[in-house]
Amino acid sequence: MNNKQNAQPNFKIPIYKKLLFALCTTILVFTAIELTVRVFIGAPHPPLLAKIPNGTGDWIETSNGTVQLPYQNAFPIPPFPLKKQQKPRVFFIGGSSLHGGAGKIFLEDEAPAIVGEALQIEAINLAAPGLDSNHLVELLREALTLSPDAVVIYTGHNDIGNTVFMEKYGNDIIIITEAWLRKFKTFEILQTLIRTPSPLPKPKPKLQNLLTSQKREMIRDNFKKNLLWMIRMAKKAEVKLVLVTPTSNVRSPPLEWTCPEPMIQLGIGKNPRGHRIKLPSMLKIDGQEWANLDTSCRDVVWAKAESEHNAEILNDLRDNAPLAVRADSKTIEVVREVAAQNNIPLADAALEFKKTEDGIEPLYLFVDPVHFSKRGHQALASVITPVLAEALDLENPDLAMPSPPPKR
Repeated sequence: MNNKQNAQPNFKIPIYKKLLFALCTTILVFTAIELTVRVFIGAPHPPLLAKIPNGTGDWIETSNGTVQLPYQNAFPIPPFPLKKQQKPRVFFIGGSSLHGGAGKIFLEDEAPAIVGEALQIEAINLAAPGLDSNHLVELLREALTLSPDAVVIYTGHNDIGNTVFMEKYGNDIIIITEAWLRKFKTFEILQTLIRTPSPLPKPKPKLQNLLTSQKREMIRDNFKKNLLWMIRMAKKAEVKLVLVTPTSNVRSPPLEWTCPEPMIQLGIGKNPRGHRIKLPSMLKIDGQEWANLDTSCRDVVWAKAESEHNAEILNDLRDNAPLAVRADSKTIEVVREVAAQNNIPLADAALEFKKTEDGIEPLYLFVDPVHFSKRGHQALASVITPVLAEALDLENPDLAMPSPPPKR
C-alpha cells in the first residue's frame, strides 16, 4: 500500500499534443530558416505560371522615381523613369515572342526597341515569357496607371500553348500548389538545387490530341473576351491601342513525333522539338517512295508538305496540331475581327509575313515555332511601325522587310 502511495504519477502526453508540438516546432524552424534566407539572399522571385491562380498580382513596382517589372524574372528590362519623357511613351505587352523568347536576341534587337528607334518614341517592352491574354488583362490594368500614350498588344500563342502544357505536364492542383510554394525563398532554392536538366517534367506517355474542337472554341471565346476587356480599359483611360496578329513558323516540325519509325526511314531521326530541321534527303524522294510510307502519319504528311512547300497542308497541320503552341487561323481571325469591329488599328503581321515567300512564312524569320530571329524582329517592327506612326500622328519612316540571309 505504501509503495503505491509513494510511486511517482505517470503522466502521459496525449498524442494530439505531441503532434501539435511537432507541428509548431516545424513551423518555427521553417520560419526561422525562411527569414534567415531572405535576410542574406533576398525575397523570392515572383512566379510566372501558365495562369495566376487568384487572378490578381502586383505586376509593377515603383521606387525612387523608377519603375521595375518583377514578373520578367530572368529577362528583366532596365528600370525606367516613372515620369514620362517629352516624347510619346508606348508600352508593348505580350509573351516571349516579343521579349525573352530567343536567348541570343538582345533587348535592343527586339521589335519594340526597333520601333522605338524608328519613330523616336519611348518604347518600353513589358512582355515576358509565358504571358497569355489572361495575364495581359491584369498587366494592362496596372500599366495604364502610368499614363502611356499608346499600347501595342501581341498575343494569341500562349492562350492555346499554356492550356496544352498544363494538360500534358501538369494540372490545376499542381499549378496552384506550386504558385503557393513559390512564395517561399526556401522552396525556390531547393527547387533550383534538385531540378532536373530537362526544362519540362516527364509528360504523359501517350501523345494524344489534347485540345478538342470544343476546348479550342472555349479558348478562343475567352481570348476574344480578354481582347475586348483590354480595349474597354484602354478607351476608358484614353490610351491608344494597336493590335498585332500573331504569326508563326508553319514549317516548324511537330514538337513530338507521333510515328517515329517512318521518320527514321526518311533519315530524319530524333525529333528536334519544333526547331529548324534540314531535309536534304526529302528532296530526293520520288512519288513512289512517298507512297510506300504511312501517309496516315502526321509526321510523314508534314515532311512531304515541308519538302514541297505546300502552304495549305502546313497551315492545316499547325491549326490541328496535337501539341498546339501556335495560334491557329481562327485565333488570328479573332484579332482581325475584334480590331475591325472596335475601330482599333491593326498591324497584320500574320498576313504580311506570308507575302514574302510562296505564301509561307520564311524560315529565316524564326528560330522555332513562334520565336523570332533577329531578322524576324526586324520584320515584325516593319509591320508595326507604320500602324503605330499613324495612330500617334507621327511621320512613317517606312521600314523595309529584312532581306534573306546570304546563301552559304
